[in-house]
Amino acid sequence: MQPINKIHPKEIQLTDAQFERLQKTIHERTGILFGPRRRNELQRHVNKILKKQIVPDINSLNKTLVQQQTNSPIWDVFIDTIIVGETYFFREKILFQALRQQILPEIIKRHQNDKSLRIWSSGCSTGEEPYSLSILLDQLLGPEIHLWRIFILATDINKPSLKKGINGVFRKWSLRQTPDDIVSKYFQKENDLYRIREDIQQRVMFSYLNLKDPVYPALSTCTHAMDLILWRNVAIYLSDKVIADVLKRFYQSLLPFGYFNIGASEAGYMGTTPFVSKQFSGTFIYQKMPPSPQPKHPPIKPVKQPDPQKKYHFKAHRLPKTEPVKLTSEALLEQAKQFAEKRKYNQAIERFRMYLNKNPDDADVWYQLARMYANSGDLSHAKEACNSAIHCDPLLVEAYYIRGLIYEENGELELAIQDYKKTLYLQSDFVLAHYHLSMVYLQIKDEQQAERHRVHAIRILSRRLGDEILSGADDLTVEQLLAMIS
Repeated sequence: MQPINKIHPKEIQLTDAQFERLQKTIHERTGILFGPRRRNELQRHVNKILKKQIVPDINSLNKTLVQQQTNSPIWDVFIDTIIVGETYFFREKILFQALRQQILPEIIKRHQNDKSLRIWSSGCSTGEEPYSLSILLDQLLGPEIHLWRIFILATDINKPSLKKGINGVFRKWSLRQTPDDIVSKYFQKENDLYRIREDIQQRVMFSYLNLKDPVYPALSTCTHAMDLILWRNVAIYLSDKVIADVLKRFYQSLLPFGYFNIGASEAGYMGTTPFVSKQFSGTFIYQKMPPSPQPKHPPIKPVKQPDPQKKYHFKAHRLPKTEPVKLTSEALLEQAKQFAEKRKYNQAIERFRMYLNKNPDDADVWYQLARMYANSGDLSHAKEACNSAIHCDPLLVEAYYIRGLIYEENGELELAIQDYKKTLYLQSDFVLAHYHLSMVYLQIKDEQQAERHRVHAIRILSRRLGDEILSGADDLTVEQLLAMIS
């Protein structure tokens, strides 16, 4: 009897050279690592791609992936194939118990005055995790939830998964661990599908983000001043170097006392980070603690006591009188910019304010101050600074854009649309305004306007160099925004 060939006739087996080239390309673009142990897994993924007849063979696949940008259709299909998107509502029961009983109540108490919450579900897949967080906050805040500004950011590198999350429609399998009372309250049954309640959906903003790209924390990607970041079951696919960089950026994205959670199997990577480990309800959570206050005076070394049997002759010295150092406006501005580059927002704010005390009509510095306030999570003062910038210079396009971001994060979407449109009236190719208009229109279910501004953004970006830094962004390049929006 002939042995049964388990490989489909049309399927291929990767040679050593093909495997090395392909896994190198994947890692360089996404940070995902397919080591020798995952070779067979990668081979299965490749065969799935080839069966779709997008490319004729494995060599063409790798060549196309190298030549095309990470925002191209071939990469969208490829990433959707190699990433496992299996998830469901209220996954990790112990974690959600800790969030319900301890972590979120603590965060809510900390924000009782400003009534603002910012949460990031990174690696959100099809949206079950961020929607679970939105439901949980609805339960915790009850009738008072309308008094709060709640911003839940949901990011992933898998665009097809993001589209499903934006749609907000799920199969019963996604609700397999969800109590019936929650299903009946927060979902509308449509034949065999379940649609998430509209107010729960509106608190979540879905966005493409490749964590390997250094585009966070930043205002332009809404990844700043977070109270809580969840990043579970993603690190296991990445290389150690990429993980270290991602964890560093997550730490910078959090407010002081902000919380971070990673999968239990991935907790070993946390040992070299500045996070402080805390245990809640049987699960470990990591917290960003504020820096310890520095002593006002350096410690004084003990002075050797004089011998009473000896005679000493002391010579008096008079210290010259000194005047306090007064920094020039130029020096204050330079210090402020240096602090801003290092993301030391409080120090930057202090220097910008000192400068503005001397130069109250400098619209550009008011705009820079607004960015610092927004990055630190103080949206109220950020909006005031934007208003001052616009008062000093009604044509300062960036100030309208930043104010639009603030309105968007506050959930004041109509005001956000107005400011983004003012931005485009003053500068029609301000591409980030087109991008955020597309995002806002998606939130209010105006798909026609969302697509219109998305296409405008792509046309503008296609005429520019890939490594060009975009106006109104921190370090976001043309190529990176194209990947986010295409």
